[in-house]
Amino acid sequence: MNNYIELTNPGQNTILGYADAIQAPMELECALVTNGLYCGDSTGYNDLRAKSLEVEADKWMCLLQVDSEDEKTGMMWGDAGKLYFWIREDDLKNKRFDKSWFCLQCY
Repeated sequence: MNNYIELTNPGQNTILGYADAIQAPMELECALVTNGLYCGDSTGYNDLRAKSLEVEADKWMCLLQVDSEDEKTGMMWGDAGKLYFWIREDDLKNKRFDKSWFCLQCY
């Protein structure tokens, strides 16, 4: 089984580009937490401000995606998950990495 997974799902480490989300898109989550809404459960998504913040989601891009590669590097995130670092394009251009957000998704 492990050989099959390795052949069909090679490590997907990327810089910039599109995230290979495991659970759900994260752009809206980034917009909500940036504006002070809690997204550890459905609270932020159900907040009255969430709908108006949906337009902010389009401003977020995947800065870095780090895949679990237990056999190659000894790195395992959750249950074979991925680390995602998100940033707005304007913040990237101005090297404001302190404005980025981190997400972990796993299977």
